[in-house]
Amino acid sequence: MQISLCVGEYAKIPYCIPGLEVNVYSVEELCYCFKENAYLVDISIMNDAFLDWIESECKLRDLCLALYPMVHKSGSLSGFIGLIFKYVGIYSEEEVNEVLEIVKTGAGLSTIERRKGQVDRLLANKRYAAAIRNYKILLENLGDEETDLLPIKAKVYHNLGVAYVGLMVYSMASNVFETAFKISGDEDELRCFLAAKRLEMSDGDYISFVAGLPEHYNVTMKLEKEIEAIQREWEESTEYILFNSNISLRSVDRARYIDEIDRMGRVLKENYRRSIGD
Repeated sequence: MQISLCVGEYAKIPYCIPGLEVNVYSVEELCYCFKENAYLVDISIMNDAFLDWIESECKLRDLCLALYPMVHKSGSLSGFIGLIFKYVGIYSEEEVNEVLEIVKTGAGLSTIERRKGQVDRLLANKRYAAAIRNYKILLENLGDEETDLLPIKAKVYHNLGVAYVGLMVYSMASNVFETAFKISGDEDELRCFLAAKRLEMSDGDYISFVAGLPEHYNVTMKLEKEIEAIQREWEESTEYILFNSNISLRSVDRARYIDEIDRMGRVLKENYRRSIGD
């Protein structure tokens, strides 16, 4: 049986982390919250009430004394959190450095940008369903009236589209990419919209669709060239060569043949997804 020892004492009264509104009862829980919400932690954590909690509830007077100068002499947020991580010691140096880099990145951002950064991590880790839920919440918080937030709103819609592509829900992806394009007017958003439509529709339906968009002819042609390049890459790939060499499996071992077709189809779809996400 593995035993984990706590640093200090388990608090009777929790500390509510500002901005996160999460109650923690130990410095281990505190570090976990820092790690999982690195983009959302801000300088409001550096206050005397927090130091009092560290000393009186967790009984860590030496940690409190080490943190005190950083609170009262304008220490950096990353240095403050780094010192706590080092003292508690529950994460590797690599994990701590990753968190501190995120903290530094978020230091100059607005609250809404930091919240977006947090959700972007879900997307980067391919937690698509969770990312979609949180992007929708973020969009609700952005509202419809703040024109100065339109650039970040377009980015949120774009990333929401990427998450839908990750789940292969191409109809929803095309809808949000179109919204991102309408907000930003960016050609890359138009390209993503058309690429999602390309994945959503049959060849015939897609040709009919783009025929009704003569103003975007140049972009549709660029997209077709990209798709042709992906197709050539696929045809030159080891998977494609193996596929052709195993055609005889269809009559000899149909189950294995179907497995190969399914696997190679996933490879091609992944290439399409990469094309949209770039």
